[in-house]
Amino acid sequence: MAKSYKTTGCFRFFVFILILAPIVYLGASYYNGQDGIQNIKNIINRVKGKEWVRESNKQEAHENKTTDQSNSSIGNDAKISELNTQVSLKDKEINALIQQNLDLKQQLKECESKSEKTKAPK
Repeated sequence: MAKSYKTTGCFRFFVFILILAPIVYLGASYYNGQDGIQNIKNIINRVKGKEWVRESNKQEAHENKTTDQSNSSIGNDAKISELNTQVSLKDKEINALIQQNLDLKQQLKECESKSEKTKAPK
């Protein structure tokens, strides 16, 4: 007599995720004219690349900490003044954009009032 095993909903879900979902993805990629396997390889390479970038960033940060400690007072003053000039430039750009926005709103109101005047009631 053969034993029959009952599967739970959770097990069916995991089977779907592990087996059927990749097959469906490959089929959809093929249908859209893409190479599904190459897409998966690209995703894996991006993840590996990000891990490598994180490790190199950690090393660079550690190296920068050691150099910053030796040049802390002189470098910080220069960086602060540079950042202050950048902030002031960005403030000027923001103010110019705000003024441009207000001018465009005014032009829009004028155009709307002209179009209402041209549309005379019959």
